[in-house]
Amino acid sequence: MLGPRADGSAPRVVDIGTGSGKWAIEIAEAFPHAEVLGIDYQKPPINRPVLAVRQTPFEQDDVNLGLGHYVNYFDIIHARVVDLGIDDYPGFLYDMAKILRPGGIIILFKPSMSLFQCHGKDERGEEIYVPMPEFGPKDDPPGYQLQKVLCLVDKAVKKRGGSEDAWMYYRELLEANPNFDTNSIRLRWLNVPVCLFPPRIPPEHLWICQLIEENFRRLCDSWTPVLIEDGYDPAEIQRWKQLVYEELSNKETKAYSRWTFAVATRGYNQWTSPPESRDPREYERWDIQHDALREAVGLWYQSYLGDLIPRMLGPRADGSAPRVVDVGTGSGKWAIEIAEAFPHAEVLGIDYQKPPMNRPVRVARQTRFEQDDINLGLGHYVNYFDIVHARVVDLGIDDYPGFLYDMAKILRPGGIIILFKPSLFLFQCQGKDERGEEIYVPMPEFGPGDDPPGYQLQKVVCLVDKAVKKKGGSEDAWMYYRELLEANPNFDTKSIRLRWLNVPVCLFPPRIPPEHLWICRLMEENLKRLCDSWTPMLIEEGYDPAEIHRWKEVGLFPSYGVTYLVY
Repeated sequence: MLGPRADGSAPRVVDIGTGSGKWAIEIAEAFPHAEVLGIDYQKPPINRPVLAVRQTPFEQDDVNLGLGHYVNYFDIIHARVVDLGIDDYPGFLYDMAKILRPGGIIILFKPSMSLFQCHGKDERGEEIYVPMPEFGPKDDPPGYQLQKVLCLVDKAVKKRGGSEDAWMYYRELLEANPNFDTNSIRLRWLNVPVCLFPPRIPPEHLWICQLIEENFRRLCDSWTPVLIEDGYDPAEIQRWKQLVYEELSNKETKAYSRWTFAVATRGYNQWTSPPESRDPREYERWDIQHDALREAVGLWYQSYLGDLIPRMLGPRADGSAPRVVDVGTGSGKWAIEIAEAFPHAEVLGIDYQKPPMNRPVRVARQTRFEQDDINLGLGHYVNYFDIVHARVVDLGIDDYPGFLYDMAKILRPGGIIILFKPSLFLFQCQGKDERGEEIYVPMPEFGPGDDPPGYQLQKVVCLVDKAVKKKGGSEDAWMYYRELLEANPNFDTKSIRLRWLNVPVCLFPPRIPPEHLWICRLMEENLKRLCDSWTPMLIEEGYDPAEIHRWKEVGLFPSYGVTYLVY
C-alpha cells in the first residue's frame, strides 16, 4: 500500500494520537515514497533525540472535533492507545472512515487495563489466557500488586470519560459502521509477559519483555497524579509503587499484558453519516426507569415469573452458556445487571445506537452490545437465544406481527420472550370491586385547547400520543399482545400470560404504602425527565415552546401509569 506508484502520487498515512511520533517517523523512513502525518493534541517536542525525516509533519488537533479538512485523503489510519482520549468511539470511527480513501485501512491497537494469566493449553494445544482477579485499595495480594494498581487506575480513568473499554468491542463497533467492509475486519490478540519470569520466556522474546517491564515501571509514575486526584493517599500510592517495583524485580508477576489488534477496510460505497445521536440525559432517564421497574417487579420479573429466569440461566451440566438478548437495550442497564446476576450466561444488548461506554456503569465481562436495526431482522442469530427481552420498544417497531416472527426465529425451542411496555395514557383508581381488587380506569382525553386542573400530565401525554403515532411504529401493540402472540404459530398459546403493573406517578398521600415510596420517587423523576424529552416532538408538531414550557411546569396529579408484562 505504501510502495512507489506508477502515477507518481504519494500514498498517505496518518498516525492518530501520535504521542512521541516515533511510529510515524519510522514508517516515513521505511517508506520514503509515502506522506506521513502525526496528529495529537500536543505535538512531539522537536528537541528530542529522534531525527524526523523530511516527509513527516506533525499537526496539533483534537480528533474529537473531526478532521473534515482531510476528506478521502489517507490510505492508512493508525490509531494506537488512543481510546481513553476519545469521547465518542462510534462517532470517531465515522470520522475516520470519512478521511480514508475507499479501499484504505484503519489499524486499531490497544492494551487492556487488566492483566491476564496463562492457564495451560486447550485440546488444540493453544494457550488459554484468563483475566486476573480484580482488587480494591484495601487488598494486599502477594504477586498481584501490579494488577491491583491497574484496577485502581482503571476505575479512576473511567470517571474522566473517554472510551477506555472500546477495545472489547472493536469488531462490533466496526461491523456497526456501514462505511467499513465487514468481510475485511480482522482481530488478533498479543499476550506480552510483563516481566522476565522464568521459565516461560523464549530467548527471542527477552528484549520485548525487558522493554515492557520498563514501560510498566514508568507507567506507575505517570499514574500517580491520577490516583492522587481520585483521593488516594500519596504515601500509600508510593508504597503500592514500591511493591510493584519489587514484584517486577523478583519476577513474581507471572502475568501478561493483552493487546487487541483490529484492522478494517474502508468500503467503496459513498460515505454514510452517523445516525442522529441520542441525548445523554436519555440514558440517565432510562437508568431511573429501570431502577423503578426493578424495585417494582424484580430484575428478572420474579414477582410474575418466580424462579423461571434463574432456572433458565443457571450453570449447565454440558458447560454451554445460556443466552439472553435485550432488544432495544437503551442504556444497557438491564442487560448489564442480568449478566452480573448470572455470570454463566451470555448477554447481548441490541439497539440502533449502543450505550456510550464512558457512562459510570460497570459492564459485566460477558455483556456485549451490538448496533442494529431490528426492523431488518436478526438472521445471524437463528435458534440462538434462550430469552428475548423487549421492554419499551414498540414505538420503534414498524411491523409488530413481523417483529414477533423475527423474534421467534432467533429463539431456541423452549425459549421465552418477555414484552414489557407502559401505555401512553394514565389511569385512575376508582375504588374496589366485589372481590376487593382495585379498579383502574383510563383518564379522559384532552386536546391542546383544554386546561384541565389536575390533569396537565394527562393532557401532555395525550398530545404526545397523537404526535408519536404520526411517526409510525407500533405504539398501541401492548393493547393486543395476547392476540398477536396467539396469531403466531411459533409460540405455545398455552404458555401466554399477561400481568398488569399500576405504578403511582408521584407521591400523593395517603395511598402509597411505605415500601413503595422509593419506586414512586423514581417514577416521578422519570416522568419529569420524559416531559423534557417530549419537548422537541411537541415543537415539531407546531405547539408554541412557551406554552409547552407552561404545561411542563404544572405539578403532577395523583394518577397511575399502567404497564403490561407478557411472555
